[in-house]
Amino acid sequence: MKTILCPTRGGKESRPNQDFAINLAKERGMRLLFLYVSDIRFISRSALPIVVDIEAELDEVGEFLLAMAQERAVKAKVPTEVSVRRGIFNKVLKEVIAEEGITTVVLGSSSRGKRVTTDEYLQDLGQEMNLETGVEFIVVQDGKLVTRYDAIGKDQG
Repeated sequence: MKTILCPTRGGKESRPNQDFAINLAKERGMRLLFLYVSDIRFISRSALPIVVDIEAELDEVGEFLLAMAQERAVKAKVPTEVSVRRGIFNKVLKEVIAEEGITTVVLGSSSRGKRVTTDEYLQDLGQEMNLETGVEFIVVQDGKLVTRYDAIGKDQG
């Protein structure tokens, strides 16, 4: 079954973008995979036991946030799985695309005042990853389509 990947950080600001992915998967009759990636490179490696604890706690937070998204998808009758990974986001994204046979990726940002990424970053990432992988990338903000990169490049529709 073809699969849509929706990387998400979870939380209420992520819901509109998750709902976009859920609706897209339902419309297309595809499986949905929610992904949470933790990257703790910003923490000093000098306190290794603390780093291990933080990684484990972030995994638990990710599992909880993804479980809430998965619950909504299941209610919409969309076959859904979740994955919590550690590492550098771009590298993990490529790995999951290859491992899971992903055909579409939905990248999202939330409201301007509460977002973690910029529109420019997501559009650049979508375009770059589309060219590298040949996978469709859809960039959404607050649950609305911003840009779509299909198998042949940018497509505004």
